[in-house]
Amino acid sequence: MLEACATWQLYVTLKEVKAPEKVAWSIPGGTPVTMYAPDDRQIATGAVTLDRPAIHGGVKVTQSRIVMVVHPVRVPGYLISPTLLASHTPTPLSAFGPPPFSVLGHVDHLQTSSILEIPLTLPGATAAPISLDASPILAHPDSDSNMESTQEQSITGSEIDPVALEAISQLILDVLNYGPEFTSPI
Repeated sequence: MLEACATWQLYVTLKEVKAPEKVAWSIPGGTPVTMYAPDDRQIATGAVTLDRPAIHGGVKVTQSRIVMVVHPVRVPGYLISPTLLASHTPTPLSAFGPPPFSVLGHVDHLQTSSILEIPLTLPGATAAPISLDASPILAHPDSDSNMESTQEQSITGSEIDPVALEAISQLILDVLNYGPEFTSPI
C-alpha cells in the first residue's frame, strides 16, 4: 500500500512539472525563471519583475533584455555582461549583495522554471520567516503623520517603493511556489 501511495505522489508531482521554455519579452511579470551561462550552467534563479521599466540601473531595457529578481545565486562569481551594466565593466553576481536583488538579463540566457527555490522570508531579512498571524512590518510607520497635509503623487512623478516592490514580488513568488499537501486517493 505504501508503494502505491509513493508511486501516486511521484506521478502527481511529475505531472505538474513543466519543461523549461525560452523566455520572450511578452513573459508575464512574476514568472519563475532561471539564468543560464552561455555554456548552459545554471547561474541563478528568480522571477521576472512585475514592472517593465524603460531603464534599469542606467541601462536601457529592450526586447532582448528582461529585469529579474534574483534569489538564490548558484554561481556568485559569474560575471554579468558589461553591456547590461551602466559601468560597462563585467561584474560578479556577488557584488550585487545578498539576494533578493534585481538584475538585467539577456532573454537568450533565461528560461522558465517550474520549481522556484525561494524561502518564505521578508525582503532584506536574513532568515526571519513570515508569520501570517503577525501584524505587518512597516518600513516607515506613519505615526504623527497627517495624511491630509501631504500632496497626492501624480503618475508621472511617482516613484517605486523598493520595499513594497520586493514584498509584492516575494508574495507572488511564494504563491507560485505553493503546493497543496498530498491527500491519498484511497
